Order: sequence, then C-alpha cells, then structure tokens
Amino acid sequence: MHVIHISKFNLCQANVRLSSNQKPVLVLKYDEASLCFAWTAVVAGNNPELDTTVVVDMGQKHRNQWFVDAMGYHGERLKTDKDGLLTVNVKGSETVDVDGYLGVWVPDVK
Repeated sequence: MHVIHISKFNLCQANVRLSSNQKPVLVLKYDEASLCFAWTAVVAGNNPELDTTVVVDMGQKHRNQWFVDAMGYHGERLKTDKDGLLTVNVKGSETVDVDGYLGVWVPDVK
C-alpha cells in the first residue's frame, strides 16, 4: 500500500493509503473546526475504471464508528477499525451523476 499525505484542507490533514498499481483518487477530510460538525471524508475519482481501496485515518476519536455516504450513491455502512482507520472500496462507475467515484463519508447518526 502507498501512503499519501494530502496537504491541509480546512484545517486538517488526510493520511491515506491506496492499494498498489492504482491511480490516486482525491481524498479530503474535514474536521470539527471547519464548516462541518463531524469528521467527513470525501473520496473522489474521475475514472470509471477505478478499482482500488482507500484507507483514511479518521483519528482515534472515531475508532469503531459507523460511517455512511451522505450523497446516497453507496448504500453500505462502513466501520472504522480500532485505530480509527476507515477503509473505502473504490469502484468506479458511469452514471448520469458520476463518471468515476464519489463518496462523502460522514458519521452515521443511527
């Protein structure tokens, strides 16, 4: 796995790992000091052939927490591990709305 450090965006830094031999996808992470009220991971790619795994470090505060896609494109619920790592399986698609992948992962309030 590759580790990608994305420069600060809205006062936070995203530490991301991608599976090998894949083109990078854009990952932005918002923290509580930004306009959002909770950690949010935006995962986006403009290639409908995407087939990779992205691991986003959401932080210790969010370990063992469930996340959902706020955009509604992905129906599954994802859970961070004991270290607060959120694993997102990124599979590109071609739809009227998305040409590639778009997921806005937010804490599940249920």
